[in-house]
Amino acid sequence: MVVFLRSISRVGLFVCYSAMSRIVYKQTVLIGTKKAMGFTRSEITNLFALYAASAVAIGVLLAIPVSILAVEAISLRALNSYFVVSAGFNFVLRDLILLALLEAALIMVSTWLAVHDVLARQAVELLAVSVVYQWARAYAEG
Repeated sequence: MVVFLRSISRVGLFVCYSAMSRIVYKQTVLIGTKKAMGFTRSEITNLFALYAASAVAIGVLLAIPVSILAVEAISLRALNSYFVVSAGFNFVLRDLILLALLEAALIMVSTWLAVHDVLARQAVELLAVSVVYQWARAYAEG
């Protein structure tokens, strides 16, 4: 189980980092403007962390009823019609909380890493339009 969680967390961190870095890189000019206006690194990071945390909260709140509906209404009915043994659905709140915390941790770490990469540059560099296009080209090429 531990090896499975480690491999899931590595893949999850890569996927989350890719998604969050894409979002952050699209906001490069906005970050440069905030730096030029005097926002601190922590204030800018907190803005993106708030965005990420709200996305996790909405995702978890939407995932609970959808997953229960999908498992109970669709999967279990299909399985029970094919097999003699009836399968039951055991909803465990502890597992839900564990996975939600794991998801939140992955997204928050990937958000911090993505924002940290951009904040390492000066505001003037971030405001240059050519830098945004260079990052977009580099991101698209892999």
